[in-house]
Amino acid sequence: MGNDELMYGSLLLVLGMPLMLMVLRSAVLPLAVAANMALACMASYSMLLTYQLGGLHSAHIYWPVVIIVFAYLLAGARSAIVWSLVQVLFVFGLIRLERSGASLPVFELSPPGMPPSTPTRATSCRR
Repeated sequence: MGNDELMYGSLLLVLGMPLMLMVLRSAVLPLAVAANMALACMASYSMLLTYQLGGLHSAHIYWPVVIIVFAYLLAGARSAIVWSLVQVLFVFGLIRLERSGASLPVFELSPPGMPPSTPTRATSCRR
């Protein structure tokens, strides 16, 4: 379909989060390190999703704020400051791309030239 970047980004979460669960369960690394690794998976996917689906005009532009809140809840204030800086830099990067006129990837739901499918009416189950 041409959206390989989104697919590979999804693999980051699909493979990364079970890995984080194994790290937490085995207690190989300290809890803060495991939390930051989980945040790295979430933040990288949310940034990829926001970039690939329209940048500042994406419906996913609120994810940087959510990542900051997750960072405070999961990893503590010190790590959250670092994640806040990463997310702020990401949003400023999107603003810079927008102002420079760069064209961001566009996600199309249907192939070009095909009309969007019409929703089907739900049938009632009345007897």
